[in-house]
Amino acid sequence: MNWRSRLFSRRVLVLAGLLVLVSAVAYWVVLPLYHRYLLTQAEKALAAYDNATAERLLDRLLRGDRNNQRAMYLYAEACRRVGQIGRARRALYRAMELGVPREQGEREAALIEATDGKFDEVGGTLLKILEANPDDTEVLEVVGKAYLEREYLAKALTMFERLVQAAPHWPEAYRLRAEALRRNQNYSRAIEDLRHFLSIYPDDFDTRFSYASCLLFNNDLEESEKELARCQQLDPRRTEVYFPQGICAFQRGEIDTAARLFNKALDANPTDLGALKYLGNVYLIKREYEPAVDVFERVLEISRQDVEGHAKLAQALKLRGRKEDAQRIRQLEEFSKKAIQEKFGGITAPGAKGKRP
Repeated sequence: MNWRSRLFSRRVLVLAGLLVLVSAVAYWVVLPLYHRYLLTQAEKALAAYDNATAERLLDRLLRGDRNNQRAMYLYAEACRRVGQIGRARRALYRAMELGVPREQGEREAALIEATDGKFDEVGGTLLKILEANPDDTEVLEVVGKAYLEREYLAKALTMFERLVQAAPHWPEAYRLRAEALRRNQNYSRAIEDLRHFLSIYPDDFDTRFSYASCLLFNNDLEESEKELARCQQLDPRRTEVYFPQGICAFQRGEIDTAARLFNKALDANPTDLGALKYLGNVYLIKREYEPAVDVFERVLEISRQDVEGHAKLAQALKLRGRKEDAQRIRQLEEFSKKAIQEKFGGITAPGAKGKRP
């Protein structure tokens, strides 16, 4: 081998050594730093409730390091928040294999099951967690949502009141409390919370629509109509606005406009009971009794136990004035009377005969 060949071989060996060294540095130094960076960014995203970003960052990290206990646990949390329940369960199981403390794992497991609609099974566990840590925002959120789904409105409102106190800088806490307040018919306070949320996220259609509805229920027709118009600007394809716009027109006495809007609402959703009832009332006001009867018949086809539907259909049939409707009218009125007696415990009117059961 001549000197040129030896020189070439040495250069190759040096380059190979440099490549090995660079690879080792990348594996032992750069890659851990990159993983630490991903974990830090994911933690920040979770703290800011940017759950989709956190899930994406943690997924990228775990592809290179499946044994990162902290990342695996946070991945379970992120998957739960974005609704990936199966992946959340698998990630939590792996995190507990890697040594996540039992108490911490049980808390996340309860949150996962509650998010999956199994609050009745894990609600007691979550309430015990709140006894130990009253300001656990995630548990407050999940328990409040579960109460809201079950129409335990007072309990839901209590949870969201505590959530706002524990996380006053989190806009979603105000939106959740507003929903509980709205269902409790406390529209004035709901309006305040929704304004706060919309000051941060002004283009959120659903929240702005809820805000417009609360204004309507609070008898602020002018502001409600402005907000409904804003909703249409945000998304012209959404049809929910027609029904409350119809109510605004109805309350202003613009009956024909109201009828047109209720019909547009029903074109989009033929089973909308609220729009049907209002449309039936429009026909009664216009003394168009035949279409009024048809509308209230549709109400009872959709909801056979609807008390208002029975009463309104009886009224429409009476006003239509056909003798053959007499028996049907009696049946409808008897149903309404019985339903009202059951609702109010069978209390009789003053001076009427009979006992309270």
